[in-house]
Amino acid sequence: MTNLSVFLTASAGMRPGAAALRWGDVTTSFSVLSSDVARFADYLVDAGLRLDDRVAVMLPNRPELAVVFYGVLQAGGVVVLMSPSLSARAVEFCLTVTGARILFFTHPHAVATTLAAGTAGTQPVSIGRHGIRPLTAGFAGRTQPVPRDDIDTAVILQRSGTSSTELTHENLTQNQAVAARSLLNLGPDDLVLTCLPLYKGFGLTCGLLATVYAGVTLALLPRFDAAKALKMIASERVTVFEGTPAMYTAMLRAADRYDLDFSSLRLCISSAAMPANTLRRFQDRFDSIVWERDASISAGATGQKKTSSAPD
Repeated sequence: MTNLSVFLTASAGMRPGAAALRWGDVTTSFSVLSSDVARFADYLVDAGLRLDDRVAVMLPNRPELAVVFYGVLQAGGVVVLMSPSLSARAVEFCLTVTGARILFFTHPHAVATTLAAGTAGTQPVSIGRHGIRPLTAGFAGRTQPVPRDDIDTAVILQRSGTSSTELTHENLTQNQAVAARSLLNLGPDDLVLTCLPLYKGFGLTCGLLATVYAGVTLALLPRFDAAKALKMIASERVTVFEGTPAMYTAMLRAADRYDLDFSSLRLCISSAAMPANTLRRFQDRFDSIVWERDASISAGATGQKKTSSAPD
């Protein structure tokens, strides 16, 4: 019996002062992240969250996503991951078909999203510029990870309203171990920069789950920009980069405009196959291996799939 959230608790115990997340100028240690998650779990329990209640998360790549994600799991709920760019019509559909009890989202299109959630019978909770702290103020963080069976659903990946994939605690436990050990070979000195969306299975597994499992730092860019990514790789000494084929093309084009040191980069992961010429040129320019996505490490490869039609 393993609740996926125990891996965050374990990393916080082994490396409490190590950086877990970097976002802009903000760095969050594993001990602080674990404490924030426990307080958020308190908040959910106080709000009446029950075992297996579904909680929709429609947040961009920000530290709040990690807190809400692990907090829901720690409290015994199921995380429904949704794209932050869904239309109100798609939001209503996704919330209805998944039966989500609560929706956590950011301010853009707040009125439309709130109305869509209300129509679906879901409680909308907007995460503002102060993050989750206004919600967790006053909570001590006493909620421990609720025991879950391996076959219990942990995460539902809702794809643009057209289909969904359910992943169990066992699925994700195995996938994060494969990603951290076999694919990324993460060690204590690694710094992973992911520009892949964490609401998608591949980005979630190779980004958030793998780094928390290994106890290493995950850096997030609020919005991808080739120049910013290159400067961050050089200045922060990033060792692993994760992006889409289009991002690699953009970085390759921008690299010659800057006199930067990319020698820290040892491995890059692409979410899909890229043209052979682009792959070769990138590996030569950055002196780094680029691994393209393989079905064996795709989150959801061992999941239970459910497909339904919906508006885009």
